[in-house]
Amino acid sequence: MRIDNDPPHRAHKVPLSTVPTALSEPSAPPVSPVIPELLAPAGNRDAFFAALAAGADAVYLGTADFNARRGADNFRLEDLRGLCDLAHLAGRRVYLTLNTAVRDEEFHDALETARQAWMAGVDAAIVHDLGLVSALARVLPALRLHASTQLNTHSAEGVLALAALGVKRVTLARELSLQDVMALSMVGVETEAFAHGALCFCYSGQCLMSSMIGRRSANRGLCAQPCRLPWKLIDTSTGRAVKAPGDHLLSAADLCSLPVLPELVKSGVSSIKIEGRMKSASYVHTVVKTYRAALDALWVPDGVHTGTSCQVDGKGAGEAPGISGLNEVYSRGFTTAYLEGERGNAMMSYARPNNRGSAVGRVGALHGKFVGIDLSVPLNTGDVLEVWTTKGNCTIPVERLYASVADARDDKELEHFDAPGRAYLLAKGAVGLGDRVFRVRNANAEKALQEVGEKALFAGNCGLVPVQLEVTARLGEPLKVVARLEEDAPCQQGSGEGLTRHDAAARMKGTGVGPIVEKARTKALDAPEVAEHASRLGGTPFFARGCSVDLDENVGMGYSALHAARARALDDLSDSLLEPWHRRRLASCPSSDSPTPAARGRVGLAVLVRNLACAKAAMRGAGSAHAVTLYQHALSLDAADEEGCPAHADGRILTRVRSAQGKDTRLWLPAVMHQDDLADLRAGMADEAGTEAGTEGAAEGVAVANSLAGISLAQQLDWHCEAGPSLPVYNFEALALLSRLGVSRAWLGPELSFADIERLAPSSPLALGICVSGFTELMVSEHCVLMAQGACNRRCAECSRRRAPRLLEDRKGYRFSVRTDGAGRSHIYNAVALDLLSEIPRLASLGITRFLVDATQLTTAQTEEEVRRAARAVNLAVRGAGALPKREGLTTGHLYRGML
Repeated sequence: MRIDNDPPHRAHKVPLSTVPTALSEPSAPPVSPVIPELLAPAGNRDAFFAALAAGADAVYLGTADFNARRGADNFRLEDLRGLCDLAHLAGRRVYLTLNTAVRDEEFHDALETARQAWMAGVDAAIVHDLGLVSALARVLPALRLHASTQLNTHSAEGVLALAALGVKRVTLARELSLQDVMALSMVGVETEAFAHGALCFCYSGQCLMSSMIGRRSANRGLCAQPCRLPWKLIDTSTGRAVKAPGDHLLSAADLCSLPVLPELVKSGVSSIKIEGRMKSASYVHTVVKTYRAALDALWVPDGVHTGTSCQVDGKGAGEAPGISGLNEVYSRGFTTAYLEGERGNAMMSYARPNNRGSAVGRVGALHGKFVGIDLSVPLNTGDVLEVWTTKGNCTIPVERLYASVADARDDKELEHFDAPGRAYLLAKGAVGLGDRVFRVRNANAEKALQEVGEKALFAGNCGLVPVQLEVTARLGEPLKVVARLEEDAPCQQGSGEGLTRHDAAARMKGTGVGPIVEKARTKALDAPEVAEHASRLGGTPFFARGCSVDLDENVGMGYSALHAARARALDDLSDSLLEPWHRRRLASCPSSDSPTPAARGRVGLAVLVRNLACAKAAMRGAGSAHAVTLYQHALSLDAADEEGCPAHADGRILTRVRSAQGKDTRLWLPAVMHQDDLADLRAGMADEAGTEAGTEGAAEGVAVANSLAGISLAQQLDWHCEAGPSLPVYNFEALALLSRLGVSRAWLGPELSFADIERLAPSSPLALGICVSGFTELMVSEHCVLMAQGACNRRCAECSRRRAPRLLEDRKGYRFSVRTDGAGRSHIYNAVALDLLSEIPRLASLGITRFLVDATQLTTAQTEEEVRRAARAVNLAVRGAGALPKREGLTTGHLYRGML
């Protein structure tokens, strides 16, 4: 067999979407937008009940497997039925998170988890894995699919592509502005946007940092949060660390959308989401309650609909209420971040990666072992304070609280101290006058949570579901109790659509019948006493707003009969409300036609380059005896290329590379493409196609798509398409889906092991490729790491900092290269290079036919040498003449060790 490049084949493809060539700016928001769903996290039962009590419209949760918060307590499948029933009785919804990558060997279990959860009553599944999206749409079409933010969606092409696969709602990337959210909410698909909580530094679904360093994959729910660790930024021109505002250069502040909530509502987004399945129930209750109050304050009945629409005051939120309360439960400092177009240092938390709490005052006095704090807010025993000193932070548990030094010496304790004033407590460490003091644990807030816990929530007459009771006791007739749902309570009909119960009030009642009513033998019943007994709904999800009694004179009855009839009425009402979910039945999974395995074709070498000089070096390294396919980055990763010409961030750069190095050069599209990026790429790729169309013998355009939007773009322009390693391909279903979409080759991602490849490659319907050399991209961020050096003019194309490479150094001294592209996004690459050249014979035997040298981080000299070595390795494999030895100090990634 000779080394060659098999030409791309154009498979029959299923179009993803029809997208206009440019998405117009929305001229005005909807006149009367719908108040969006308030979606709350629940990592355990306490948080679930806290979310419902605080007013969440829907709760998202996960089971032990296949969810992106495997470190949370999570839920058992067998518990979901009861939780879903409770939520549905209260008119709320429950979404199951299936938002991790699913390996082929566990794919059946993931499908079965979704099927059993649907039977238990979940209203939707939040999904990341493309194969799982495709399979669920086929085998369980009744289950609503919501695309996880892990699917990296930030364009109309991406939204519509997911809709074409059966997705009903798309969780948008956090990196979008309010204008972006509005534009994407107008394409005809439900959208969901994060409104509060932690901000990942990297685009979701694109982070490999935790995975490649310690096997804990963020795509598998085990992120070790390396972005919260200390880092140094090294300037390679000096070799020294640059002065930065803090040590935590990748730590973003927390998102808080309260200041822009009216604008977010007006954007037309269907759901606003609170992050926090790893947070406490106290956090969930406080945050949900705050946003519930803020949303309700925006609601104004318009006289047409009954409680389903709103009019939003356009004056702006100013100083949003409730932020001080949010600080009390968890805060790294708050930012509206990308929602208001902020991508600079104002959105970062360089000094502190964890909870900073709420400011309560300053150190005002020091008396021996006692410290006096000048408080601006009340303080209670049980609180925990942190004092920010010049030498770090000092934690002080408030175990004893005093009004004066004399009281402290006499041990006259207080449980509570009202502000303003100076309170004294026992110092725990060295603090200084004027040091700032923050409360990081609020004892009263945690005590208040006990009132909304699972047991307390249903004690007495404190349920979630309002009912009006009607008791009829006529002599000679059966006792009758009717429990009627209040007409202003929200409800569902089992499809995820919200209605008011006014729309179906006649059906929303339950009836309980008791024994024949007789005359009193001793004391006759009176109406107030009957109403009081009937309204005792403790231990049920219901609470009585009122009770009417139609009672004949001289009626006698034991109250146990009344209680039994009331219980039957509530059961009847429950059955009526829950019938749409309880009537679900599972059919057997339909079989799918297995696509024909792709012909293996010839084994070949490929090189990913960032500019023309690197392309020339790659060709020199390959030599005249070896054919090599060049892949050119569409991104501008240099301030200027090595010949002094700007590197165009579009398809036109192919013309320059092809004219110098031959026709088989293909375009490598980025994983992140916002709407304006797509417009530029579309124009450049259209120009490139027009140029090549007029050239005799020209190769057709081939693009490597690293997102669904990229596949859609290639389809629109009639380019051949390959799937890049940033697309989540972990199972055979994903390969089959890409084949149906017309993709000709899939480049396997760096998280697959030999065991994974052995399952996928032999019967793959696509030709396969894999990267065997280079520095793996670990992160891509909308925030530019170089901003840690100070103020930035945002003119990325001419940025002097980009000319001298920067490195991020971790605590162990490893240095990770940083490149900022022409759009201002930072790309962080592994500190240790990948070397799979020694594994090429085994990989080729499994059916992989293309081996990539990623020269993105290599100099021209390094590129030439690495391509020369790779060409030799491929040649040895093809001739069956052995393999190159593995080099010391490099990594084989997950090929042998696999992910956790």
